[in-house]
Amino acid sequence: MNGTHDLPAGRGPAPHSPSVTDAVLTGRSGKSAENVIVLLQRWSDGRVLAVRRDASCAHAPGMLTAVGGYLGHDEFADQATLRKADEEVGVRLSLPDLEFCQLVHYLAPDGQRRIGMAFTARRWEGEPYNREPSHTGLFWVDPGNPPPDCHPYTRAVLQRFAAGALYTNITAPVGEERSCLPS
Repeated sequence: MNGTHDLPAGRGPAPHSPSVTDAVLTGRSGKSAENVIVLLQRWSDGRVLAVRRDASCAHAPGMLTAVGGYLGHDEFADQATLRKADEEVGVRLSLPDLEFCQLVHYLAPDGQRRIGMAFTARRWEGEPYNREPSHTGLFWVDPGNPPPDCHPYTRAVLQRFAAGALYTNITAPVGEERSCLPS
């Protein structure tokens, strides 16, 4: 996880069609089919930072969600994790402070599948604060017992994290109108 991301000369992946790569790596919205979840966890009580989405948001209105979001097309998962922590809650993470904690395979109501990668950080620089206009506040939640207004995707990730699970399948209920993915 913390090593270089460069491939040895001549050892890279085989050439491929950009259209095939784009179809596999992006969803219908053009966003990456992969997302990252950043679980900032306090040492003192084990609580994890969550953000409350504004009631006017199209995604998870008024609900608590995890810090995180989609990977950029030129990012590795650990790089996206560092970026999202800074963008959403203003903290700086270092690669050595990230610990992979969970792989999430998500089946959306529309049948689309996505992969989420969760990382835990117990050390960071700066005091978390809300940097996103679409968020209305920050809350420290018990991952083993998330509050009732926690979004189902976030709830499942937190509960499985508390149980020590490294892999999680999440199937959104049929007819659910809003995506369960972090934005």
